[in-house]
Amino acid sequence: MAAYAEIHIEQGRDLENSGTTIGLVGSTWAARKYQVVVRGEQSHTGSTIMADRRDALFGASLLVVAVRELAEQSTDTPLHTSVSEMTVLPNSPVVVAREVRMHVDLRSPDEALLDAAAKRPAESIPGIEERASVTIEQVQTHGWAWRRSRRPGSNSPPRRPTTWGSATEPS
Repeated sequence: MAAYAEIHIEQGRDLENSGTTIGLVGSTWAARKYQVVVRGEQSHTGSTIMADRRDALFGASLLVVAVRELAEQSTDTPLHTSVSEMTVLPNSPVVVAREVRMHVDLRSPDEALLDAAAKRPAESIPGIEERASVTIEQVQTHGWAWRRSRRPGSNSPPRRPTTWGSATEPS
């Protein structure tokens, strides 16, 4: 294949804010994607006293806040963080959650910042586990490196080499 075009509707507001009708992508950001499982103990919300709860949803909520704070603390270089596709078990209004599964997404144009940011949620996990009386498992599912697009008509490689991280590297 000599070339291809991948057409997207902009997923942010940059083009609209600048009054630009159409643009070309000049690079992609590096990303790290994780599957996280928070395990607690299922119990009844009415009869289980707060001190005895091992609430997986509470532990997951603390982790969501920690991931969001990564982006808020990154003021010099952009870092986008997201937690999505959260599954709560048993997902009942009268039961303390025994398990939460969620995806964590970290993205930045600066791979060094991304690598450092990826370590910080793992560093907060022991405190979250203790505070919520839960266990947390985190596995990197995939990721990609920062890459500058090739100039049209150029057969030269991108300006920076790309690497592929381990798909099963535990954190």
